[in-house]
Amino acid sequence: MAQKNTTYNTSLKRSIEQPSTDRFVFSRVVFSLLLLPYLSFFSCGEPEIKLTRADRRTIDTLVNYQLDSISPILDSICLADKTTFIQRAADSIMLERKKREERLRLKSPTNK
Repeated sequence: MAQKNTTYNTSLKRSIEQPSTDRFVFSRVVFSLLLLPYLSFFSCGEPEIKLTRADRRTIDTLVNYQLDSISPILDSICLADKTTFIQRAADSIMLERKKREERLRLKSPTNK
């Protein structure tokens, strides 16, 4: 009987000294799942960037340089598309007027 008692004590002692790997893995998974939404909440958003006056001046200069080099290209595209744009707009206006005229003719009492 004493032998059974020592077997029980050694297995109990072993379970106290060494935590179960399953429980350890489970606790890690639960911790990770709880930590993930918390971290993703604080990682969203734009970081605050504070620019100095010199940085802003440099950015403005670069943007103005790019706009100056792009303006002639945009202007030439606008001039090339101007006639087709005006023609499409006129066609669209005429089509809408014809549709309206047809609706009014159908509603007219002289057609009945």
